[in-house]
Amino acid sequence: VADAASWADIHGRELRAASVSMLPYHMAGATPVQELACAAATAVEYLRRMIAAGVELEKACHHLEFVVPIGRDLPVGIATLRALRVMWARVVEACGGDGAARVAMLHVVTPPRSLTRRDPWVNMLRATVGAFTAVAGGADVLTVLPFDAALGHPDGFGRRIAANLHAILREECRLGQLADFAGGSYAIERLTQELAEASWAAFQAIEAAGGMAAVLVEGGLHRELAASAR
Repeated sequence: VADAASWADIHGRELRAASVSMLPYHMAGATPVQELACAAATAVEYLRRMIAAGVELEKACHHLEFVVPIGRDLPVGIATLRALRVMWARVVEACGGDGAARVAMLHVVTPPRSLTRRDPWVNMLRATVGAFTAVAGGADVLTVLPFDAALGHPDGFGRRIAANLHAILREECRLGQLADFAGGSYAIERLTQELAEASWAAFQAIEAAGGMAAVLVEGGLHRELAASAR
């Protein structure tokens, strides 16, 4: 990761060296709290290793982006994105960083877990809810899976609908012209606070157990996710 960060600094400053993906945990049945805790712990693991390799904190933060799966639950999805930004800012603050380093780069994807193989056209509606949630939650980048992705390789029609969904939300719904239009909502603010507090406690538990890499090697996280999925 440190080598990738150094290469990106030379060849393209807007490139990100590493992605902190919440998708594997989401696909394993993790709850939003578990996803956020794993994301924070993984990001800290990357930060530690980059800093140990000589990368400055601010540059290390710049080279991380979060890949966040957002499904059909609109309020929880918005609150998840907001809580992740709060947690990341707190992590960077604890590391001694400030300013732009505290701003999380959020790449939202509509996850395969939200797609159905039976009556796949319903997936168009699910993708629309996920995409709207992503924009409302403040996503920087949005990837919409084609509605027929669950059936195998998407065809041209599926890819076209996925691409057009971006254009409709931007040009016809004008969502890009609004800044934090979920802010001030009591329900969203309260849910954000609850998610952030619970996720921070779970993140601290991972750190107390030796960090993300140690928890993955030991297998405790696998057992926890398996229990949640049941």
